[in-house]
Amino acid sequence: MRPLRTLGTVLGLAVAVGVLAGRAALTPVARRAVVRAQQDLPAPEPAIPASASVGVRRARLALGAAGLAVLLLGGWKVLHAVQPPSYVWLAVWLLGAILLNDLVIAPVVIALRGLTHHALRGLPDAALAWLKGGFVVGGVLVLVVVPEIWAQHLGTANPTVLPGDYAGRLLVVLAVVAGLTLAAVAVATARARRPRRT
Repeated sequence: MRPLRTLGTVLGLAVAVGVLAGRAALTPVARRAVVRAQQDLPAPEPAIPASASVGVRRARLALGAAGLAVLLLGGWKVLHAVQPPSYVWLAVWLLGAILLNDLVIAPVVIALRGLTHHALRGLPDAALAWLKGGFVVGGVLVLVVVPEIWAQHLGTANPTVLPGDYAGRLLVVLAVVAGLTLAAVAVATARARRPRRT
């Protein structure tokens, strides 16, 4: 068992190193793509100024340390919960998730961001913030629920597993999120375009 666990750990580390090396090699290509995309955009979004306060730096360090602790705890739990023969499949699954993000999700998000930035450049910043928030909430909901819908479509041996109408509920929740987002965008746009009293 120990040799398999060691082999799985080594393979996992090799996959992580390979992914990091691949990302470093893709950086010049990504930079050129970003430069080309920025040339097509009419005006850049306002940059968020970096905060140099001691409190913000301490908060960032604390959050980073907490995230690292959770990551290490999760890795420790995975090594004890997953059988050693399954380490290779776990590494393949994690690599597939990274590739799916880098090759499918990230380019689609970049393209959608470029299109929406060009199409919605007339909206005020507050309205754009609400719109982005609505897209993020809806996207996270879709990413969480679609695997359940797919598993329900494939069928389960136990009828008590995945018994709900996940597709219908997802559509209802997305409609609510879209309605609230559009209402917030309308209010933010009306406030931004209202003449200020002097």
